Amino acid sequence: MLATPVRAANFASCWVSVEVDPLLGREVTVTRCRISGGEVVDYASDDSVPSPLYPSAGVDLAGDCWYLTSTEGQWIYLGLYINGDASLGWLPDPTNPAAIIVATGRIPRCTSEPGVVPDPSIAVWEYVTT
Repeated sequence: MLATPVRAANFASCWVSVEVDPLLGREVTVTRCRISGGEVVDYASDDSVPSPLYPSAGVDLAGDCWYLTSTEGQWIYLGLYINGDASLGWLPDPTNPAAIIVATGRIPRCTSEPGVVPDPSIAVWEYVTT
C-alpha cells in the first residue's frame, strides 16, 4: 500500500522495488524512498515523489547500480534505457559539461537500498599520480 505523500522532505535515496498489490494480487513496481531522518515511503512511480530527483551511482545487494536522490550532485545521465538501466557520468565541474572524468557504462537501477559510491575523482587522481 502506498504511503501518503511526504512534502518538503529530503530524500536520501529512491530505488525500485517489486511488491505484491494486496488488492489486485499481482506484482507492481514501486519507487521506495528513504527520507533523511530514517522513514521509508513507497510511491507509485518516480513522478509521484514530491521532490525533484537527481541520479546518483551506488551499490546495492546485487552490485553496482544507480538510484535517485533529492540532493543535486555531480552525476549526470549519459543514457537511459527502456528496461530501467542507465549510463551515468561524473561531472566534477558543472559549468563545463564536456569535463566528464568517469562514466559508469550501462548499470541497472537499484532494487534494494543503495550505499553511496565514494567520490570517483579521488580514484582518478590516485591513478594519475601513480
